[in-house]
Amino acid sequence: MAAACASWSAGQHLASLGNLATKLDRLERQAELLDSWQEEREQLDLLKAHRPVQQQQALSEQVACLKAYISSVADAELDGDDDLLAITAAHTSSYAVQLIKAAADPAALPCKGSQVVTDLAAATLCMLSQRVPAHEPLASAGAIPALLQLLDPLQSACAVDNAAKALGNVSADAACRSLVRSSGGVGALVRLLRADCPDTMQASAAASLALLAARDGVVQDSLRYLGGIPLLVHLLTSTQPHVAEAARCCLCALKHLNARNAAEILSSLRSSDALAKDYYKLKDALALLDESPSPALTGSVNRGLTASVRAASTGGKVAACAKAAARELLLDRVCEEARRGVAAAAVQVVDAVEQEVLHRKISRAQRPLKALHTDLDASIALLKASLAETKAAAAARKAAAAVAARTLYTPGSPGAGSSTVAAFRPVSTPTRPSYSRANGLEVAPASRTAQGKHLMRYTCDEVVALLQEMGLDSHDTRPVKRAGLTGAELLLLEEPQLMELLGLPKHKARRLRRLQDATRLYDAVATRVAQPRLTDIELRLWLAGQGCSSGEAGRVMKLLRSLVMNNAEAPYVSAWEWSVGWTWVMHALEVYGVDWRV
Repeated sequence: MAAACASWSAGQHLASLGNLATKLDRLERQAELLDSWQEEREQLDLLKAHRPVQQQQALSEQVACLKAYISSVADAELDGDDDLLAITAAHTSSYAVQLIKAAADPAALPCKGSQVVTDLAAATLCMLSQRVPAHEPLASAGAIPALLQLLDPLQSACAVDNAAKALGNVSADAACRSLVRSSGGVGALVRLLRADCPDTMQASAAASLALLAARDGVVQDSLRYLGGIPLLVHLLTSTQPHVAEAARCCLCALKHLNARNAAEILSSLRSSDALAKDYYKLKDALALLDESPSPALTGSVNRGLTASVRAASTGGKVAACAKAAARELLLDRVCEEARRGVAAAAVQVVDAVEQEVLHRKISRAQRPLKALHTDLDASIALLKASLAETKAAAAARKAAAAVAARTLYTPGSPGAGSSTVAAFRPVSTPTRPSYSRANGLEVAPASRTAQGKHLMRYTCDEVVALLQEMGLDSHDTRPVKRAGLTGAELLLLEEPQLMELLGLPKHKARRLRRLQDATRLYDAVATRVAQPRLTDIELRLWLAGQGCSSGEAGRVMKLLRSLVMNNAEAPYVSAWEWSVGWTWVMHALEVYGVDWRV
């Protein structure tokens, strides 16, 4: 009995030792994993520490330099000089190509914001491609290989979209079109037609190929050899209307004066399973090739009728077969008319339902705007009286400006500016309309800082600070400070008066005029007079009024938040930020085709 107890205790001791050994092995493995994880983390921290901090500064310098180039292009276009436009476009495109190549360099370490710089460079090249005098500078600067480098599904959708649009725009030039062909641009665009690419890339690639194929027969044959026709036929079944329309335009350009392409398109349409499931899409697709007035279905039935008549003529049953074929043809036509009637009735019912739903949505959306319309009507009634006085004061100031410029102003004299500008100031300030709770309106008091006020309420020192923030040096702002110009007076002066009264050169006076343009657009977007901030809702409503879709409005707002607003999370943009970032505001609106000229 004692021996059995001893053996049992020995077995228990051995089992506990085995469990302890297992735990020790598990702890050793965990320690090894922790050591390896710590080494990897130290290596990652070392890489992050080794990454040069100067990259962020370099990105900000690149954005500022690109902004200066775009500003010079805008000034050249305003002057209407094609030679200056070609020179500035050459320098701008060369710098944008350098940015794209620098971002694609595998030796460079990626950092935050590099993709944004690439998107801005691609948008700049797309903007330049819309100017015909800039096509030759774009080709000489190497912009076409750089744009082809961006035609990659792994790139951002914005960069690929702008690159494809730029290639389609430069296709109007024969040299650029030949360079696109020789550089493999047709194959890169066909790659974007595949199903694994986003719909925006597919639509842009199809539109660019349509422009290339409409002007070049070699591109038509290349598209057929590369297998682009089946991909375009598949895009006809897309649920996105703009993708299907772009594919339809591209197929029309491919079949123009090209019999082989027309036969290939017909073969792809017949073999498409997706089109066979939708009768109306198949009918619209066949309309690309059907040039006869009779429908394709009727033609096929007529061909079957002729064949049956020929077969029956040998047996002497021509009349019976002809009657049977005619009966089948009549039944087919009756069925087709019935299907058309049912489809038309269904479409009418759907349209009625959609109109009712749309009417309800519009009425629901207009409810919060009724109070705003009431407030606006009340403010318009209050401002009409002061408007006449303001116009009369403006006319008097303009008349006094001509006299003051000839008599009182002498360049270089310290007191000339103040006495001359004083002629523009009204003798008595017109009474402002009172906004209070009594008439249903309430306006918050003006902020004490320049960032929280409208330009109309700026003092002379605040105007000088704003001009220095926009890029003018102290030498250029000294006449403004000497004359004591306020924000309201600056908005009333025109470009010749700025040159004559302040002694500024033409390009400096043009920058002040651009400040006036920025303020005019700001007031057009705002819903109140001298409003210090623009909200997100006001900007989106104005963009919708200009014809922008919700997606385009969202992309414009994203650009404004990243380039103009100091705080991207804020739901508003101040008049100060709007004026300082006016170049980027103008560029963002022009990229999406929004007319900002008020």
